[in-house]
Amino acid sequence: MGEIVYNKTKDMKKIFVFFLFNIPFLISAQNYQNICSSGITFYKDKDSFLKAFRRDSILLPGNNDSIFISYTTIRDSTPNLFVCRDTTNGGVLGRKIYKEHNGWVYFFNKKNDTIKLNTLAVLNESWKYCKLPNTCYLEAKVTGIINDSVLGLTDQVKVISFQAKDAGNNNISDIFNQKQIKLSQHYGLSEIYDIYWTPYDTIHYTLAGKTTPQLGVQPFTWQDVYNFDVGDEFHYDGYYHYNDQGPYWHSIKKILAKTVYGNNDSVVYQIEFCEKKWFSMPPPSIQVTYDTVYEKYNFIQLSNDLTMQRLPDEFVSTWELSPRYGRQISSFHNRPVQTYDDFAYMYYHDTHCYSDPFEGGQNVHYYSPELGLTGFSHTEGPVPWINNQEFLVYYKKGTETWGTPVSTDCNSLVDIPQIPFQGKPVVKIIPNPIETQGTIIVENCFPGDQLKFDLFDYLGRKIVNFQITSGFSNFSRENFPSGLYLYTVTTDDGFPIGRGKVVIK
Repeated sequence: MGEIVYNKTKDMKKIFVFFLFNIPFLISAQNYQNICSSGITFYKDKDSFLKAFRRDSILLPGNNDSIFISYTTIRDSTPNLFVCRDTTNGGVLGRKIYKEHNGWVYFFNKKNDTIKLNTLAVLNESWKYCKLPNTCYLEAKVTGIINDSVLGLTDQVKVISFQAKDAGNNNISDIFNQKQIKLSQHYGLSEIYDIYWTPYDTIHYTLAGKTTPQLGVQPFTWQDVYNFDVGDEFHYDGYYHYNDQGPYWHSIKKILAKTVYGNNDSVVYQIEFCEKKWFSMPPPSIQVTYDTVYEKYNFIQLSNDLTMQRLPDEFVSTWELSPRYGRQISSFHNRPVQTYDDFAYMYYHDTHCYSDPFEGGQNVHYYSPELGLTGFSHTEGPVPWINNQEFLVYYKKGTETWGTPVSTDCNSLVDIPQIPFQGKPVVKIIPNPIETQGTIIVENCFPGDQLKFDLFDYLGRKIVNFQITSGFSNFSRENFPSGLYLYTVTTDDGFPIGRGKVVIK
């Protein structure tokens, strides 16, 4: 259970989210058909909000054709609030994609109408992309084959332009006229309009990342979120209002020590924490907090929390609520953010569907790699009656800084002398070897934790276990045979404090 040094690159160009792999064309024979690659494909809109396609399953109807099924999303059915949400369709490329062996690919919009893409079309070749009202249709035509940049890599790209036509093949007016999509030879669609809304709206997306092959935006994990270094500093601004009354505060966290256990299975941070809180309600007052605290993250347990694995708008029904998942890039100094609102949609039995909560409440969390929980916002009621939020307003990581600090340091914020640094936990047994009785010494233990001492023989069999406290605890030899033994000390919630060997004479 010893300490493991966790080496993290400081080069922000190599951060897992925006890593652009300088790789050759690993998929040399894609021929413009790498649309439904395994893994996740991310697209971004003009505001850097992400949408995605994930190939969850494949059906093989025969003739070397394939049907790819993606995850379901919860989406606006109309622009109005408090109406039934669509929970059956998929992300930016739709719920289902039918790929024929002859190069044709079929998508399906919100009305389940077919949208056709001829991936093998040559220059100036045209076809009916999708139908329009009154027997009209939208024509697609390959108007160019160019060398284009796809996430920093040069690839051959087909430019496909649109023109609306009537039943007599005459040009007519339409919002898609002269709009274009792009089809990359090796990386699939590099520009696309949201299939769900086609041809009713022109919501444009560009390719932001693929996990197969890896390039551009990549998913991140809880290990990425809670990956701090000694010296990192985070400043927060928050308030809690009930009917416009309540305190507001500034707080600072500075990482003093970091201990990693196992293969990055868990991590414990020792943190200098200070907070200054102002109360406006009579009588006005100020409350300050200054302490050394510990934050513990068990990534094995956190693996059961799928928040980081959810994709934009992924539909998950929990009891009579459905959360909203979203991803955005460039929110914190070119860092991505995963948002999670666990009170986004409510199931109404009278309409048998999900729609917005009646009182418009929300409970939104914001996570970002190496920054932890960067924000939290909770509201209840239409006024709102309750408004509680806290956001990261400044951070310092090595030479990288962002935002405006709430104060120069904890001492200036709360005007209290510095708390001495405790150091990492240390466990010792003296004397060692033991003849009749030994003393277990635990230094720098986590405040308030109950500790457990386990003794094992050299074959790994547990001999005895009992509760101990920080400081000094006596240990009797009892009737144990002479030999070499192993011991571990853990907190009551399973975090390892230390381990070692003890000899009983």
